[in-house]
Amino acid sequence: MLRRALEWGGGLLQRGLAPFACVPSRGTVVVERWWQVPLSKVGRAPRLHPRRHRVYRLVEDTKHRPKDELELILTQCVNNLGNRGDIVSVRKSLGRNKLLPRGLAVYASPENKKMFEEEMKLRQEGKLERLQTQTGKKTLRFLKKCHLEVGMKSDVKWVLTPEIVARRFFKNLRVFVPPHAVKLPDEPITTWGEYWCEVTVNKLDTVRVPMSVVLFERPKTKCYKQCLAKQAAQTETSSEPDS
Repeated sequence: MLRRALEWGGGLLQRGLAPFACVPSRGTVVVERWWQVPLSKVGRAPRLHPRRHRVYRLVEDTKHRPKDELELILTQCVNNLGNRGDIVSVRKSLGRNKLLPRGLAVYASPENKKMFEEEMKLRQEGKLERLQTQTGKKTLRFLKKCHLEVGMKSDVKWVLTPEIVARRFFKNLRVFVPPHAVKLPDEPITTWGEYWCEVTVNKLDTVRVPMSVVLFERPKTKCYKQCLAKQAAQTETSSEPDS
């Protein structure tokens, strides 16, 4: 068996191919001695300590070294990456398999960088149409799913204003909306009922949010009523099997 293996390996070498045992490993580890070996006299081998000179420190590990990333310029808004014109560093697999083939990004070459810098200057000067930011798109998607509830008191006369609606957005939905970005119906709202309001995000896109104007209740009172309703529902479900 050994003879056949040697003959097979020799045949590979004659063809210009190396056997598997002779192929160097791709992962190389570079180390150095922790303790330097003292110089020896001419013609004599260096004297190595049996333990001290067998301690090494790691210099470089090419196998577990972090892989280089690919620098790209986005041509469209990509979730969790950035907007058009942003320079991002991504994994090579993501860039070559998804972003580049789909036209979502281009290589960050000096020519492309210069082109997108000129485009950004034109947008800042107002010569090109502004683009919605990634955060703005997330805000629009969130507002489309929301329903706003505004509580107003009954012992005073009131008129619903954009300032009140903006405060309710922040308190109920945890979304900061400036008053100038809120648009209410033309007729003044002075009674309870179902209404709507329009919110403009970054002065570009507008979304209509349904709004309910209800009687104002303190948070403790509202929570207490919810607990009572939950207890009543539990008692009804527990009494149904007995009947």
